[in-house]
Amino acid sequence: MVIVFLIASGKGGVGKTTVCSNVAASLSEKHRVLVLDADLDLSNLDLAFGLRNRHVYDLQDLYYRNCTFEDAANLVPGHPNLTALFAPLRREVPTVTLLRFLRKLIEEKRKEYDYVFVDCPSGIGPALEVLADPRHETLIVTTPDRTAI
Repeated sequence: MVIVFLIASGKGGVGKTTVCSNVAASLSEKHRVLVLDADLDLSNLDLAFGLRNRHVYDLQDLYYRNCTFEDAANLVPGHPNLTALFAPLRREVPTVTLLRFLRKLIEEKRKEYDYVFVDCPSGIGPALEVLADPRHETLIVTTPDRTAI
């Protein structure tokens, strides 16, 4: 049974993307893992995997049907069981529309993977409300700083 993890935080800069990318990479040693970048305004999952400027298509291209999932999905070097789909660097589609599309994509792709990780934008707000599902797990990443807690 696939497990979907939403990686969230109350504020930015607490290490969400770092936790998401490293846990996903570790689990990919024995499992098929998909990582989705839902941080549509400050995406950097591609940086975490060393793939900035190395991928051609992203989530927005998939939404516009400019490519297939296989075209947009990136195998992460050194991790043959780890696939990543990145957020666009310049978003044209409204945030809520793209997040709803991402939620449908999670439902389609969860059959093909053992784990799906969603690197959410910072804050507990509209993005998390769109992506939240009772079947998903949510991991809240924070630091011991008063403003983060």
